Amino acid sequence: MRSRGPIAATALWLAFTIIAAAADRYPPATFSDLHEGSLNISVFTFRDLNRNGKYDIGDLPLVGILVDRSTEGLPDRTRSSNGSGFANFEMSATNLTSDVPLDGAYTFSVAIPDGWHVTTGNAVQETRFFLLPGAPADMFADPPPLPVGLAPDLTISGSVEKGTTTLRATSPAGETLDVPLNGGRYTLPAGQGQWTLAFDGASGPVERTVNVKAEPVVVSEAGRTLPSPSAVEVVDFESLVPAEITKVPSGYHGLDWQNVVAAYWKFYEAEGYRNALMSGAFVGYNGSGQPASVSSETPFDFAGGYVGLGSLAAQGEQLRVLAWRGDDLAYQETITLSALGPVYFQADFSAVTRIEFRTAHYWQAIFDDLQFHLPAP
Repeated sequence: MRSRGPIAATALWLAFTIIAAAADRYPPATFSDLHEGSLNISVFTFRDLNRNGKYDIGDLPLVGILVDRSTEGLPDRTRSSNGSGFANFEMSATNLTSDVPLDGAYTFSVAIPDGWHVTTGNAVQETRFFLLPGAPADMFADPPPLPVGLAPDLTISGSVEKGTTTLRATSPAGETLDVPLNGGRYTLPAGQGQWTLAFDGASGPVERTVNVKAEPVVVSEAGRTLPSPSAVEVVDFESLVPAEITKVPSGYHGLDWQNVVAAYWKFYEAEGYRNALMSGAFVGYNGSGQPASVSSETPFDFAGGYVGLGSLAAQGEQLRVLAWRGDDLAYQETITLSALGPVYFQADFSAVTRIEFRTAHYWQAIFDDLQFHLPAP
């Protein structure tokens, strides 16, 4: 048998040397020393659209929700849920200025907005942190906080025409109740399903049909329930945007648009663009906060749509909705907006030729799933 010789032996030695050197450059962790790093522990907040108490397909992150962290011996800390729904708290066993610097029990509490409730039953959660040298933050949580689902309280609200004396509501289950009128306005708690509102007004009895789904409903004052159309144009701003943002052009869904912008729901950082999304991945808004309009030479019906607010900095901003038939003002409504989530505005505007959306302080209103009835071509 032929000997490998000195050349072969040298080559083999070099190969082992290279492998050993490479291994030294990627040594296994010992996990015995402090890593001296940090990591976020997060409370995830979401819009529980189907109200079933768990985060599942179809639910969306809820942005701008305040979460408080408290523990014995340390000042409380508050963080806001970010654009993806995470309220992040930094933990680090080697950084005493972090949100979670010490082991022990910590409480995370969600600040529930007025008119909302937690569906997951965990507005307040307790978790314990344990030291573990070599972990990313040299500590870990057990158990980690669970997702927190929130949903707006479902209501039907609106104002009544002058001279209206009584309002009676019939629930989806057929139960009837008298609704108090306070200064010409009303609000009633409402479960999901179809409701009937019976007004006794100066011009006689009027009935309105209201379908409550995932969001509170604001009913117009002068509208009347529209007959069921053969076709409904749902303007959801999908399949329109070539990139992430564009002006809505005239002719979109057979209507003329002025100063309405369509944008990807995460294009802006402000809370309301994300929280007002109801379908797909795009919403509309009034460009630069200036008045926006939709019109047609041929009269059309505006059934309604979802309306929210762009930023929590303008929480409570008011939106005026005006509609004309030719030169005559036919409808005018005022809606109070929230950046935490939209309301469904049930307009029931019949045979109008132009609708204008105008915010009182020129903030952006957010629109999604607007419904129009157009005449057959």
